Amino acid sequence: MERNVIRCIILLVLFSCSSVYAQQSLASSEDLSGSLGRIVRVETLGGGTFQGKLLGTEEDRIELLDADGLILQISRNEIKSILEMQPERGGNLYFQDASSNRLIVIPTGFGMETNEFHIADLEIVGVTASYGVSEHFSAWAGVSIPGLVLNARFSFSLADDRIGVSVGSFAGITWMNWGPEGSPPSPGVFIPYLITSFGSENRNLTIGAGGVVTFANPAPSAFLGYAAFVAVLGGKLPLSSTTALITENWVIFPQWQTSATDPAIAIVIPAVVFRIAGNRLSWDIGATFPFEGYSTGVRSTMGFPLPILTLTYRIR
Repeated sequence: MERNVIRCIILLVLFSCSSVYAQQSLASSEDLSGSLGRIVRVETLGGGTFQGKLLGTEEDRIELLDADGLILQISRNEIKSILEMQPERGGNLYFQDASSNRLIVIPTGFGMETNEFHIADLEIVGVTASYGVSEHFSAWAGVSIPGLVLNARFSFSLADDRIGVSVGSFAGITWMNWGPEGSPPSPGVFIPYLITSFGSENRNLTIGAGGVVTFANPAPSAFLGYAAFVAVLGGKLPLSSTTALITENWVIFPQWQTSATDPAIAIVIPAVVFRIAGNRLSWDIGATFPFEGYSTGVRSTMGFPLPILTLTYRIR
């Protein structure tokens, strides 16, 4: 029964679907004249973002040179904001990522922009939507074959935006019974968490911790199943202006019922993906191989590596 619960949690989490630079806001034409030859990010009223070297400024437009050597002209009347990208060690100033608000599954400590909206598809059968409600609050929800997933978080920054912190809670509810016939209904799960990222959305080291509490669906006589502690270590490293390597590694320390004859000491879920990143569209390809540690040895949770394939489209 314990192994069925483990599989259920892993599937819910996997189907639920974050320092390169600092940003300095430019608010006037005088500011722009001092940024000629530097990399800037331009956001338009239509929700588009363009990143490149500022070649020229005119009364009615600006000109950018992007990473592919194309010269872009943008009307000043359509510009919502302009940010100058400040280089740091090892950074790629042209890198843009539609999935910048998360690593593989977990969000980074940095919050989403207000009204930022993403749609993500994981393993074809899991679809989620993420929305930046405000500067500090964001939420997402999704649906897949295992069940329904929800997440809400509060985010804030420290140390001149080089440290991002998010406090929130994940919730998943299954509508399938993963155990044998006659076994108790498969559980849902709550995971309240604290996540801290060092660096920026596009290049960071991220650590997180939280608690795992399962509940029966529907509730039997004992509503809460078991509790556990979970820790996550991950990070994101851009390799070029359009690619990045991302890792996310979970360690779960369960507290099984005393009736368990061979309780798991730890459940480990290592994962790595290669990301093809873009301003509007990003996709991941990688794998994870969950396993469990027991006093008698190590066992594979699923019996084989699980491929990871994720597609994210940023609507605005």
